[in-house]
Amino acid sequence: MRTSMSRQARIAVCATGMNVPSAALRKREVPVLGAGTCVFGNVASSWARIIRNAKQQLLVFTPYLTSLKVLRAAAPTVRMRIYTEFSAELFASGASSLAAVKEMAKRRNTEVYWLPGLHAKIIVVDNRCFSLGSQNVTAKGERNIEATTLITNSAAADGALKVLETWQSWAAPITPQMISHMESLVPPLIKLHQSFKKACAQTGREIMTMIKMADQRRQEAQRVAQSEENRAFLQEIAAAERKSSELFQAVQSQIRESLETFKVYSSAGRIDERISKRFIDKSAWWLDHPSGHPVRMPLHARDHVRCSRTYGHAWTFTGDSNNKFLLDEAIKSCMNHMESVFREGVSSKRLSSYQDVIQALVQLIIRCVAKKNGRRYLELYGGVHGHQIKFGVHAINAQDFAEFFLKIFCGGAAFFVQLAEMRKTDQLLGEDYNTQENDDFSDEEMFDEE
Repeated sequence: MRTSMSRQARIAVCATGMNVPSAALRKREVPVLGAGTCVFGNVASSWARIIRNAKQQLLVFTPYLTSLKVLRAAAPTVRMRIYTEFSAELFASGASSLAAVKEMAKRRNTEVYWLPGLHAKIIVVDNRCFSLGSQNVTAKGERNIEATTLITNSAAADGALKVLETWQSWAAPITPQMISHMESLVPPLIKLHQSFKKACAQTGREIMTMIKMADQRRQEAQRVAQSEENRAFLQEIAAAERKSSELFQAVQSQIRESLETFKVYSSAGRIDERISKRFIDKSAWWLDHPSGHPVRMPLHARDHVRCSRTYGHAWTFTGDSNNKFLLDEAIKSCMNHMESVFREGVSSKRLSSYQDVIQALVQLIIRCVAKKNGRRYLELYGGVHGHQIKFGVHAINAQDFAEFFLKIFCGGAAFFVQLAEMRKTDQLLGEDYNTQENDDFSDEEMFDEE
């Protein structure tokens, strides 16, 4: 799993000189197709092995030189040429070791060269084994995250050797006189560099403190902003709860009034005559009108409303000589359905939509047709066409009937708009209509018989 250091951790490494994770230093070897091996981690042991097997010549390119244990593995008879940087700054900072350069310059069969600008790390053994990577011949290089390719295919190394020949022509020998002169210059520079290093470490610590303080201020600002956001949200919730409560109280009041209407209209076992005739005014149509299109029946359509003993002393609409529309039955079916809808809605707070209720009432109304003998049709009456219940040239529009019923029973579509608004408000609150409770209102209380 890939991990990354935080910004503070990276700065801490720079400021305090912390070592890299030990897992990053673990050596891993990956084959390079047709050429050799890629080593991830400390390659010093691999270097020591190939240098120990050197027979004739060893070329070493390293800008920094502090650790000699790898180079000391070479046999005394092997000719060695070392190319490195020769800089007072590097020696004063400890990046490179003047003592190591001096020791290798004194070694038999060894030549040390200064190659300005060198940054490559390369070791060539007997012009056949080639090492190319990021690790320097230093003690610190053995503790860093490094990668090195060891090429054992001599043909693959030939091209690189030609480039190195050019590099060698740019180098200058490091003489004993140069080393002696550098030895006289470096000691005071070391003290200066140590002071500089301490100042850098102090600066790093101060930067760390500034970053921590900035992070603390940012976190505090986030907490304040979050607190203000929460406070605004709670205020919004409180307002929505008040609105939901007000809407629900309005719906409760409307339902109570509707149930009272139900009791008044259905008193004495049948629907009030005036109410029955108003339904005919709102739903009866004259299909064969001289104008050529259907029109609502005039007021004398009320004359078709009869209270017949054949139909249980209930109000009927005389459609034709063979069929009657059971006006009482239609109104009572609608009332019974709405009582059921409200009873379920009070307990669950999930009343149906206006259109759904209209469609349900229409299905009840179109079945309220009886034959001449007073018996209702078991199957759907054949004169039903869509919402129209046809009786010769007259018809009852079941949708008009249902809409008028809802209008006088609960205020019509406006009541359902209130319900939709209440539902939207409760959705904002994130509440479930099936689990929301209200101690001041219950279905038992609403439907208690007087």
